[in-house]
Amino acid sequence: KAIELPDSILNIGNSAFSNCTNLKTITISSVVYKIGRNAFFDCGKLTIITPSGSVAEAYAIENNIPVKHS
Repeated sequence: KAIELPDSILNIGNSAFSNCTNLKTITISSVVYKIGRNAFFDCGKLTIITPSGSVAEAYAIENNIPVKHS
């Protein structure tokens, strides 16, 4: 239901969490520099928690995923 990615994760691959329909929150730090296509496809309950101005925030906005700032 909730995932907090460690700072050692620098990128999230294509379709990494696709079809994780029960995933509600994922915390992504500002060190993540790339998020692949469809990384969160069909994650309808998802909110991304990330710092303002991060790659993850931009990804969330571009893909109509709710975002909360950490």
